[in-house]
Amino acid sequence: MALSERAKPVEVDVESFFSGQVNEDQIKKVQEDLLVEAGTWRTVPQVALKGQMNEHSDYPKGRPIVNCVTRLVSKDGEKQAVMRFNLAPEAPAKNAYGKWDRATILWNNVVAAAKKAGLYDGTVGSVLGMVRDYALDMRIIRFTGDDGEPRNVVMSLSLPRE
Repeated sequence: MALSERAKPVEVDVESFFSGQVNEDQIKKVQEDLLVEAGTWRTVPQVALKGQMNEHSDYPKGRPIVNCVTRLVSKDGEKQAVMRFNLAPEAPAKNAYGKWDRATILWNNVVAAAKKAGLYDGTVGSVLGMVRDYALDMRIIRFTGDDGEPRNVVMSLSLPRE
């Protein structure tokens, strides 16, 4: 179809949206559909890594973390998803409940995996390189937050188990 043959978009008065009601049920369904099913997933190599100073209220402000975004494949290979998680290679921290925070726990998981895989040379780079370039098993849970919203959380990262 040539560009000139495409239907022209119908303009809608944006002001008409301002008086409408938000469909809360639809919003909740979309949020739930965007969540990853609980279970064990496999990361796909070429994980995107981004260093940043953390400003999230659940962690010490100004703490350097590595934000990771990965594609996932279900164990049966039938489903795909995307997941984000943080690693804290420099500053372990506890959360408001006095427990090690998720970024600290996951960092410890990937250091152990790098050692077991023989990829660990004592440097942060050797561990981050493994996270970026090798498949890992990621255990994910689903829960309802204090605000009543459904969420995913990465519980652990490990070498793939066949």
